[in-house]
Amino acid sequence: MNSVVETIWYKTRNYIFPTFMMIFALFIGVLSYRAPLYSLAMVAGAIYMLCLFVKPIWAYYLMLLVTINCFGFIYEGFLHIPGAFKLRDLCLLALMIPISLNIASDKQSMDLVKTPFNKYIMMIMVVVLLIIFYTMFSFDVPFASTLRMSRKYLFYLSFFVVMYYIRSEDDLKKLLKVIFLFGFIAAFLLTTQFAVGTRIQIMPYIKLEYQQLGGFYVPRVYLHGGISLIALCFGMSLWIFQATRKKVFFYLMMLFALGSFLSFGRANWMKAFIIVVVPFLFAVKKEKSRYFIIILSLLATGFVAVVCAQLIGIDFLTPLTKLLARIQETYTEIVTRSGTFGYRLKDSAERIQYFIDRPVFGVGFLHYVAAGESLKAVMVKDLYLETIDSGLITLLVTMGSVGILLFFVVSVAFIARAFKVLKQTHKPLFRGVILGIIGYFIGGICSFITLPFFTDVYEIPQIALAFAMVEKINQLNKQEPAIPDTAEKDLQ
Repeated sequence: MNSVVETIWYKTRNYIFPTFMMIFALFIGVLSYRAPLYSLAMVAGAIYMLCLFVKPIWAYYLMLLVTINCFGFIYEGFLHIPGAFKLRDLCLLALMIPISLNIASDKQSMDLVKTPFNKYIMMIMVVVLLIIFYTMFSFDVPFASTLRMSRKYLFYLSFFVVMYYIRSEDDLKKLLKVIFLFGFIAAFLLTTQFAVGTRIQIMPYIKLEYQQLGGFYVPRVYLHGGISLIALCFGMSLWIFQATRKKVFFYLMMLFALGSFLSFGRANWMKAFIIVVVPFLFAVKKEKSRYFIIILSLLATGFVAVVCAQLIGIDFLTPLTKLLARIQETYTEIVTRSGTFGYRLKDSAERIQYFIDRPVFGVGFLHYVAAGESLKAVMVKDLYLETIDSGLITLLVTMGSVGILLFFVVSVAFIARAFKVLKQTHKPLFRGVILGIIGYFIGGICSFITLPFFTDVYEIPQIALAFAMVEKINQLNKQEPAIPDTAEKDLQ
């Protein structure tokens, strides 16, 4: 394929290494009189660009790592354009530019990214652009100001990155391995942080707090996009195991289930429950055969563990009491409007009023710093319109009814699309992936009132990844008609 990037690589490949070493030497020289972080930023940028030309999919993996921050060590302000783009945004733009050039120079490249779902991704971009202009003209704020809140929606474009660089079944399997590796490390870090408590903070941006619940203190672990990645990996590992019977996925499923549980977030528990239950309704008989055996095994193992622990003097009953209290408290908070539910309700009242005043487009992408840029935006001086406590409220306030309608249409289209592709897919591995994605996506929708999901900068790349994997499986189905094969050696 005579693409721009491949042509450049063919003509310059003999000069890449010496050029890179020369640049690296210059950076070491700069290190002697400039701040270390500045030099490290240049080195990181050079390495990323090298990956982009030599192995572009590696650059995508790095973008995922930086954006999701599932390891809890990425500093968002590192290597950024002040007031415009952060590190994660620059990583995405660096990926999109060569893809755009390749498609412009080689029309056949369009076939790699051409799918029935493209129009919905572009629909998101068009609405976001519309809201940007609406915000600029309604509140007399500059374009750069609206970018502070709108740039995260650019990550829906990472859908095209996956579609372009994942070109074969082997590529898709490698992608799954990387996703599971990221999820495994995130779950391990979360579990470890839970175990050591507040004595040691194992990563800079992993946080553990104790939330009072009646007479108990409930531990809460926060790991940016790691928890949502664990949910996605839990869904895929559960249903891949059901479809392929490979034990490695059983052990992964157990770790991801533990990670979701130890987050001690009720919305995360509900999402995990939906991931387990909803795909079961659409799985074939073979995929359901061990379903109840697994559930009963987990319950039996837990019961035996509690009994044995009590016999040898380990207190498991107090944590179990905390768990039951955590679940019961949900009902109490809703009825009495107290606790975290009451706080969220009170905190969101002013935001909801903004939606009532502007029901069509909402307030738009009006960042609180805009209060110092325009008199028309002074109303947001002491209020951040977005909230991590409710993606639904964020969407209502920033994009109004148009935003709700947009993501409703996208959600219905994707779920319908996923079920259609599922019916046409016979390979056990790919069926497990789609079933897991369906559970993850429906779980995200159901928890949208208390979790950000569609509006979360850490989760948007995962949603785009889910969209792309379903469409890529559909493309692979058309390339090679799938034949049922229970002995298929997937991910080996």
